Amino acid sequence: MTAVAASATSEGPARRVLVVDDDRDFADGLRNFLTLEGYEVETAYNAAQAIDAIEHFDAEVAILDYRLGPTVGLDLVSPLNERRAGIDCILSTAYVDIDSVVRALRHHVYDYLSKPLRTDDLLATLERCFEKRRLEAETRAAQAALREAGKMEAVAQIAGGVAHHFNNLLTVIQGNLELVKTSALGNTEQSEFIDAALRAVEAAAEINRGLVAFTRHQVLRPEPVDANALITAVTDDVLGALPGAVRLRVKAAPGLWPVSIDRGRLRVAILHLARNAEEAMPSGGTLLIAAENVDHASGGEVFGCSLAAGRYVMIALADTGAGMPPEIAERVFEPFFTSRGMAEKAGLGLSVVYGFVKQSGGGVAIETSAGEGTTVRLFLPAIARPACEQPE
Repeated sequence: MTAVAASATSEGPARRVLVVDDDRDFADGLRNFLTLEGYEVETAYNAAQAIDAIEHFDAEVAILDYRLGPTVGLDLVSPLNERRAGIDCILSTAYVDIDSVVRALRHHVYDYLSKPLRTDDLLATLERCFEKRRLEAETRAAQAALREAGKMEAVAQIAGGVAHHFNNLLTVIQGNLELVKTSALGNTEQSEFIDAALRAVEAAAEINRGLVAFTRHQVLRPEPVDANALITAVTDDVLGALPGAVRLRVKAAPGLWPVSIDRGRLRVAILHLARNAEEAMPSGGTLLIAAENVDHASGGEVFGCSLAAGRYVMIALADTGAGMPPEIAERVFEPFFTSRGMAEKAGLGLSVVYGFVKQSGGGVAIETSAGEGTTVRLFLPAIARPACEQPE
């Protein structure tokens, strides 16, 4: 069995094709031709080799000879799909008749080609096949984004209702405690108990403010902000908050666009993300704060974050910590969710950052995996005018 890796073409990375044919000269010739066309190709000369190849070669398309010695290519379609779900199979055959075509369709073969193969037909078929796969992948991503957006919107509506009623109750409790405190003047023991209760009310009010932030109904004061100057200022804050075992690196692209944002809230959001990164690196590591302009003219997803068409400044915080498995990463923006248990940390975490950035007209994306660290990207809406034209 022979594997040949083609370098990426100018249109993108190489696409992977498995060629299965018992005619070695034909299979090798097809491999060489497709490699020159920018595909990554592996060949197999019988059914057993094809099964072995698919175990380590992530083929997206398989070109199967109809006759493979004692077997036929159609018998490989199911085993290949069991090992590489969603692989598209193209049948090549010198025995084209209506029965074989019907059988191929019943086996969910993508297409068939008649031997001897015409190179233009082969390339056109492969192009259609990979374009179909690209569209299917985009559709799946869009559906996942819609499901996530719907889930977060439903959670936000519930949280908004809870925050409203919770705030009313806290106001009543705080008012009555302050009245009782006035009547308890001179009684040191009672005053201490009342002060403890008032501190608990204030802690609850802080959680409630976080809920309001998540629901995107907080009062913001957006203003034109020089992104480079902001990152410089926040870097000083982050340095003061990080322990010596954590190294800080800053990489801000020159000429960052100004952004329209609540300066104070953004500083708090970045500090919160930096503290999260520190907690993920108890034995030390590196925190990178990077920023760059993102011209997202077409709209759609960027790093899995759905954004409206426009210009953004992306601020990314990347750590070398423990990272998170998928089942945790997909829930980190939910209020009160924590992998460490409510007893250890009963805060709103990333949900506050998420709500603030979304309310500001931007977006938040997280990229993480267990043992590989975490990167959180904030997309902040840019102002069209150059920074030098912005008011101080």
